Amino acid sequence: MVYRKAIIIGLDGAIPYFIKKYVEEGLLPNFEKLLSEGVFAEAVPSPPTDTPTNWTTIATGADTATHGVTSFYLHLPGETLPYGQKYRFRSQLAKYCKAEYLWKIADENGIPSIVVNYPSGWGMELKHGAIISGEWYMPGAPPKILSDSCTYSTSPSPEEKPLVFLGEEKLDLSKLPALKYRLSVKASRIAGSEWLYRDFTEEELTVFIEFYAISISGEKYDAVLFVQDNSAHTVKVGEWSNWLTCVFETSAGSVKGVFRAKLEKLSENGKSVKIKLTEIFAAEKWAYPETLCRELVEKGILPDASLEKVANEDKAYLNYPILLSYAKNARALLKLLTYIDNKLKWRLCFLHYHIFDSLNHHYLGYLYKDLPAYTEEKYEKALEVMELGWKIADRFVGEILEKFCDEDTLVVVVSDHGCLPSWKMISLRKILVEAGLLEYKWDDNLKRYRVVLEKTLAYPYYEPSYIWVNLKGREAGGVVEPSKYEDIRDEVLSVLKSTKDPETNTCPFELAVRREEDPYIGGKPQAETVGDILYYLKPSYQFWDGEVSMLDSETMGKEEMEGPVIWRAKKIFGTHAYYTPGARLGDFTVNGIFLMKGPGVAEGLKLKEPIRLTDIAPTVARLMGLRKPKKCDGRILYEALK
Repeated sequence: MVYRKAIIIGLDGAIPYFIKKYVEEGLLPNFEKLLSEGVFAEAVPSPPTDTPTNWTTIATGADTATHGVTSFYLHLPGETLPYGQKYRFRSQLAKYCKAEYLWKIADENGIPSIVVNYPSGWGMELKHGAIISGEWYMPGAPPKILSDSCTYSTSPSPEEKPLVFLGEEKLDLSKLPALKYRLSVKASRIAGSEWLYRDFTEEELTVFIEFYAISISGEKYDAVLFVQDNSAHTVKVGEWSNWLTCVFETSAGSVKGVFRAKLEKLSENGKSVKIKLTEIFAAEKWAYPETLCRELVEKGILPDASLEKVANEDKAYLNYPILLSYAKNARALLKLLTYIDNKLKWRLCFLHYHIFDSLNHHYLGYLYKDLPAYTEEKYEKALEVMELGWKIADRFVGEILEKFCDEDTLVVVVSDHGCLPSWKMISLRKILVEAGLLEYKWDDNLKRYRVVLEKTLAYPYYEPSYIWVNLKGREAGGVVEPSKYEDIRDEVLSVLKSTKDPETNTCPFELAVRREEDPYIGGKPQAETVGDILYYLKPSYQFWDGEVSMLDSETMGKEEMEGPVIWRAKKIFGTHAYYTPGARLGDFTVNGIFLMKGPGVAEGLKLKEPIRLTDIAPTVARLMGLRKPKKCDGRILYEALK
């Protein structure tokens, strides 16, 4: 059987308002073409309305209660309540998803599939395809570049690092005594990362690389020699070596790196040497099959912006580093798609591009005139950034359509959520502390308050927006007797519903319910990762103001403990994760976008009612000729078909 080719282009955080606005202004020719040739609708996310949750929903057709991928922080039975907040992103690991990915069904049918930079399903291997991490962080995937390029010298300048002379040795390949040198490379990019949830800043992460100055002619020293894996690599002045390897040993395990070396200077007596190393590239653990890692490095193709140079088309973005980064990232992704297409001839692609979520968090609020921090100057700047960002995405989508799609290709462009302007920070921790449900004690070493679990009855997560009862027998260190479970839930609900914003005298919570009563995912069996109480903030309120540490309830700062429950944000003025599906504020909504075109799809149709993100996987499966995923909660969008 011949299965239809399909590509799902994920634009994280794309908001319906902007696509309508800029298409009407004639700024997005490729989106305009998609609208005229296909179907458009708003798309309702599954709560929590955020990235890991809803890219999983898109790929499986399952909602949160079914697939169990609950935002960025999973809490699992048997763990202490703070434990899951130490492992941001682990929800993106395939092993925690209880539903079936569409690309798994394709793989079972022999369809070559690629999954690129996708915030879900990480750790899977496909028999007929590839899964590749990109600029988006994946647990266990090291930085693509482990260490920056550097030049080493026997007489180093301030910008260079020293070569250490170790002595003479007799080698068969050298007609004069071989002069042994050593250089040291620090994995600087790992040191600054959170790879595998560790802080590597205190680790040395240094590898020593040795080589010899040798004489091939017998008259002078005229080359250097690297010996690795029983192979000899000879490099003359002005030449680059073949690919060489090194291994960094870290507390999270070993990481193999690859690099090339260029001999820039070698004196006749071998005493003056200058050698340049490329970046040290990770040669494993960021793509499956793992052989792709080194293969892509050697081809000069990385699925992030790290190897991309500034192009002429980037001149408009030079004042906006965030736009420049995403413009370069788009080019890198296109190169990757082209290479993998030539290699695998893929028939199904799931691609994620994070541009709009980043722009929304930092700029969206300034487009809302009721924002307290609003000024005309900030408005104009934010509008320019958004317009440029959408033009970047339009060109990116257009190149994908031109290079990889024909008339028989099913094309879906979708976002996982939208975004709302926000400006009011709220401390759920303080609310629960004042109610006697959450206990902290001052820690002199941390200079912060630390949670006292043995006195804590209810513990808050922010991403996901859940509250867990510290239940004996379920949580490690649980203290609430099962007979008191409902009493604690009742008390939590009462506290949340009675909270008031002193500025407005209204409750900042849009909704707070027991898990089984949630109007969006309740009324059926719930995954064990769904909390005891689900709550949703009203638009304008938020928990995150730029620091991820704010989302960890194990500790609490003195300023938060002694300050007001609600205060003004300072950095972040666009939020989405804490609201009800479909929430709106002004022109903006937490709903995402959905565009689809291809054989069997209606043309020029705007659906009157929003679809649900759960509907995408079964619809794509139907149009490709595949069965729908197991545990799928969505429906086939017959109203979008011819």
